[in-house]
Formats: sequence, structure tokens, C-alpha cells
Amino acid sequence: MRTRGSLHAGVLVVLALALAGCAGLPSGGQPTTSAAAGQTPVASSTPTSTPTPAAIPTPTATPDPAPVDPLTTVTAIVMRPEALELRSPDGIVVASLDYMASPADAVAALTAVFGAPPVVEDHDGNSHFPPFTTHVWGALEVQERHYDEVAREAKNFNDIVWPRFAVYFDSPATGDIDLTTVQGSHVGDDWSTISDQADVGIEGCDAVSVEVVRYDVVHEGYERTITAGVGARLSEDGAGILWLVSPELFGGDRGCP
Repeated sequence: MRTRGSLHAGVLVVLALALAGCAGLPSGGQPTTSAAAGQTPVASSTPTSTPTPAAIPTPTATPDPAPVDPLTTVTAIVMRPEALELRSPDGIVVASLDYMASPADAVAALTAVFGAPPVVEDHDGNSHFPPFTTHVWGALEVQERHYDEVAREAKNFNDIVWPRFAVYFDSPATGDIDLTTVQGSHVGDDWSTISDQADVGIEGCDAVSVEVVRYDVVHEGYERTITAGVGARLSEDGAGILWLVSPELFGGDRGCP
């Protein structure tokens, strides 16, 4: 026969089992994976955020340098019988200005060389020269000739070849631009520096030649061989070069244009 004490002990056993079962389950009543495997659950840690890498700037392309006008590199202007040569420091001919070509093109090129426009002045003609316009940069003068083309036709001078412009030097340099001949002669040099040159002694209209060439030109349908040179004018005291000019025409070209 069961006594009160034995009943009380049985209730305690049932309660103990019930409590044990409650402690083994989570609040939802379903076992976790670790609990089902007989392992002690491990608290999960808060995930660490990965820092965003700093933005890398896109490199900017370096623009190409502006092209250099070769005329701005000229350091010497050399007077030749057929053309005026514009030369770089290493002696390379950057441009050649043909005396038979457009005076406007020559003026534009020299304006680029000197970095400034010329002083311009118009002049009347005379019995030896037609009217002309001078374009002056210091010691260099471009003399643009204005021929009477009507009279040229009327007098049948179409076979005559006259330069469209001539160039004069009256000092050794303009600024830092050297003004010289191919032999290296300058205004102001002693006359003896050119007196031994092979071409000296041929008389032109205004000067003694320093360099002479013969070449063929075509004008108004006529082809003609002309003799032209670089001329040097002797100073009044006979000691030195007063000025240089080109082209100086020689030999039967019906006067000095």
C-alpha cells in the first residue's frame, strides 16, 4: 500500500523529469543544431564590415605642346643672289624668299622672324627706279617695286625680268638676328675682307658684287637667263662696307630696276 510519502516522492520525480525536459529545449520548442548534436551552443559574433577602398583618380592626359613655328627659330638672314635665306642656329635654311615671288609673302615671313610688323613707307619713282614701298625692320629693308605694267607692255619689255622686291642691309644685325652674306661679310667690315673674293670687281648698278650666279627665269611666258649677285657698296672713305643689297642685276637688263 502506497503511503503519502511514497506518492510525494513520485510527484517529485515527475516534476524533476518535466523540468529537465524544459531546460533542454529552446523557447520555440525545437532543438537547435548544436543542441541536437549534444554540443553547447556558441554565441554568434557581430560581422565586421569590410572598408570600401579609396577611389583611384583617373590620370589626366598631358596635352601635346603647341607646334613651334620654324620662322621663330631663325637667328641669321643670309643674302644670296636668287633669294633671301632664313637660317636656324645650326645653319639649316628654314625658308628661302625668292626675289621674283610675292613681296607680301616675304613681308609675312620676316614679320614672324622679327616678331613685329615693319615700318612701312611709300616712295616716288624716278628715271632709274619705279615707285616702291619700303618695309623696314631695323637694319633690314625690303623694297617692294611697283612696275608700270602698262608701259612695260607698250614698250615691249615683257622679256625683261625684274625682281618683285630687293633687300638691303645697312647694319650687321637687327636685334639678335645676324644679317650677313654666305661668305660671312657684314656691313661695317673692312673692305679688305671681301676684296680677295673671286666675284668682287663685277660692277652692278649700285655696288660691287660679292657673289654672282647665272640662272634661268620665266616671266610672262618669256624664258631668260639673267646674271644676279649680292652687291656691296664701298663707304665714302673707302675703308669698309657701307651697305649690302640683293639682287644686283648685271649684263644688259636695260637699266637698273
